[in-house]
Amino acid sequence: MRRFSFPIGVALVLASAIAFAAPPLQKQGSFQPIAASGVTGDARALEMKADTRVQGHIDNLVPGTVYQVVVSSDGNCTTDIAGATFSLTANAAGKINFNQLLVGTNISDVNSIRVVDPAGTELACTEQLL
Repeated sequence: MRRFSFPIGVALVLASAIAFAAPPLQKQGSFQPIAASGVTGDARALEMKADTRVQGHIDNLVPGTVYQVVVSSDGNCTTDIAGATFSLTANAAGKINFNQLLVGTNISDVNSIRVVDPAGTELACTEQLL
């Protein structure tokens, strides 16, 4: 019977630890139109160590218009997270695809996302991301 060398034993322990590590947290939700805006889409938040990546798509927008996507810490799109607002322009088909890294924002703080038009009118909200 052969004995394992120290480096091989350490490699086996590390490999098993990685194999059984918990997967990153993920939350998702669908944009619900506000006041018959017709704006819809989907969004998700992905845990990235100490940061969070928010991704998604938004449909039924006015082509060429710049919209604000605002990430909120509550589940009803009212309490904004500082530094978690970004501007995006709807493409010719009236759609926006987004993929933003929120540096220093923990996924537990990301609970809803809303879309706001240039006049400041809220068009859609994901409500509680689950």
